[in-house]
Amino acid sequence: MPTAPALPVQTATAAPLILRYPPSMNSMYRHIVIGGRARTLLTKAARDYKAYVANVCIVEKRTPFLKPANVMVLVNVFRPRRAGDLDNTLKVVLDAMSGYLYEDDSQIAAIHAYRHDDKRIPRIELTVVPIP
Repeated sequence: MPTAPALPVQTATAAPLILRYPPSMNSMYRHIVIGGRARTLLTKAARDYKAYVANVCIVEKRTPFLKPANVMVLVNVFRPRRAGDLDNTLKVVLDAMSGYLYEDDSQIAAIHAYRHDDKRIPRIELTVVPIP
């Protein structure tokens, strides 16, 4: 049986990935009940942000660290105003990166995150490095 071609393995990136500031956590998921079963669905805002992240990663030729590699994520969050939780912003961004900078977010073994305020250019600067 033929084997699938191996995916390229990413090495530590020198430059951070710069992304636009994500939608709020509150606008990412909708909880609905269908046929008596509760379901959580991604909103259009969530799908659009994930598509945006995918496009940026493809254009910048980023490839994921493959399992079983563990990674450390370095994040600088430049929020548009003095409101919002750092941890909620991280959740949105780290979920969107899954499959693009790492195969799965279960590979994240360490996170170093810093919050800044930048009303003019809100953004996320993110670097992923392997943990030996």
